[in-house]
Order: sequence, then structure tokens, then C-alpha cells
Amino acid sequence: VTVDGKGYYPEFSDPFITGDIRMLKALVGVHSGASDGAGTVAEFATAARQAGYAVVAFTEALEALDRGRWRQLVADCAAHSDDSLVCLPGIDMTDVDGNHLLIIAPPYYPRISWLTADGKRLVHTQMINLLYGNHLVVAHRAATGPLPFERLKHFQGLSIYTYRGGQLVDDGFEAYAWQAMNGSNPHPVVVHEVFKPADVAVAAATGFQQILPADTPQNAADYFRAGIAHYFEAPARMLISEGPVVATWVINPKDAGPAAENRQQFRVDVGVHSDAPLKEVVLYDGPTPVRRWLPK
Repeated sequence: VTVDGKGYYPEFSDPFITGDIRMLKALVGVHSGASDGAGTVAEFATAARQAGYAVVAFTEALEALDRGRWRQLVADCAAHSDDSLVCLPGIDMTDVDGNHLLIIAPPYYPRISWLTADGKRLVHTQMINLLYGNHLVVAHRAATGPLPFERLKHFQGLSIYTYRGGQLVDDGFEAYAWQAMNGSNPHPVVVHEVFKPADVAVAAATGFQQILPADTPQNAADYFRAGIAHYFEAPARMLISEGPVVATWVINPKDAGPAAENRQQFRVDVGVHSDAPLKEVVLYDGPTPVRRWLPK
């Protein structure tokens, strides 16, 4: 592959990933029998492998969870992770105003002082960032939550599309675009809320999917952990897609120009391919479409 006749640009080059980059799929939003779903981690892991997922993020409902169930979930996720699939424990919680948050791979169960007296809801939202580490907080269902999305705080990711039972139940694209244009850089996340292992195949065939460019499932899972070196990169490397894959995404900083000129210019090389014929490709700068390509 050549760009302007100058040779090959490596796809998603990363000093921490030395193998061949693959576009690995992640399923975010699993509720098992540990909380308000049905089925074991082992059953969900089997279903995920069959559906082509490399990472599964469990998001168990805090209202139906307790510390004992959480410890078992953590142990089961570790026991059923291997070279082909990584299972990550997580929590789906609401604050006292009813706003949704997903916490993926937190280091421990929420402390008592952060929660309501019954331990079912979050009171001190800031604590899930100040006292957690190596995790991802996702502002969830931003379009239908009670708080205007302009006031959302204390998160690193935002669920752009949320599906349940094969249906789109929350479209947060406007919230994501607003955040990205107003001083934030949230990771784009797709959530498929599944409550039994049979739902996994439905999720894999429905709408947008979470795409993680990595060489192994283990490195793909690191996109959900805050400690990785490229966590604060802009643009974020986590991708979402309904089918087409962004196969090349390279920013050339040499085009930025001398700092004194403050030109704020750069060159982006983008490559897209799809198993199904592409009807069009549109490039957005924030919410604004700036380029459009048709076949040939």
C-alpha cells in the first residue's frame, strides 16, 4: 500500500503492540446471573467465542449485586479468560438522580461511603474517578437520562448507541458530538445490554459493534483500562462500526507547521474496507460532514 507514492504506513502503529494489528470485537453490556441476568460467566464466554468476540465486558446491575457476588464475578472472569477471549468484570450503576454509569474493570467494589445507605445507588460520583484506577467509566444512555448531557461529569467514555433485545434504545450521538466539541475526548462505546447467553448472537448481528485495534485480546482489553500509554490520545483509537472497518488511520504531525505559525493543520490518511459494498463514506469534523466519497 502506498500513500502519495511514499510507501507503506503501518496501521495503528504502537510501541506497546508488536504483533500484527487485527480489528477485534468487544461486547459491552453483559448482565449475568451474578445480578439481574441469567447464565454463568462460562456460558457467556462460550457464546462470545462463537459470535466472534475477543473481549466481553460484564456490566452487572449494582441494585442486584453485593460484595460476595462481585468477588465471585472477578474470579470467574479470570478463570474463563484465555488467549482467545478476555472477560472483564464491571458494574452498571445509577446515581441518586437516575443517571446511568458503566464502570468497566474497576479494581474493587464501590466503597460504602460512596453509596446510598442501602448500597444500591451512587451518591459521590466523583469517587469512581478519584479513587479508582485502571478502569473505564462510561456515561451511559446519555440521550434518555434525566440530566442534560451537557452537564455529565466524571467519565472517560460515552455510550453512543445502546441496544437491547436487538433494538436501538438510546442514540447518544448528539451527546458524544457535543462532548467532543467542548473540551472532552470521550471514548466512543457501543453497549449491547444482554441478559442471557442466547442474547450474545443477537448482539453480534445487530447494529454497531465495538472495534478494538490490537494484536491480541489481552491488548484489546487494555483499551478499557486507564493505565495504557495511549489512553489520552486524540483521536481515540477505540472505534465503532456497523460493518465497515477503518483499516488505516494515520495522522502525520509533520504537516502541522512551525509552532510559531499556529496553523493547527495535519494530514490524515484513512482506509476503509467492507465485506458488503460501500454505498458512501462521509468524514465528519465533530458533527459537521466535511467530505463525502461514493463508490469508484
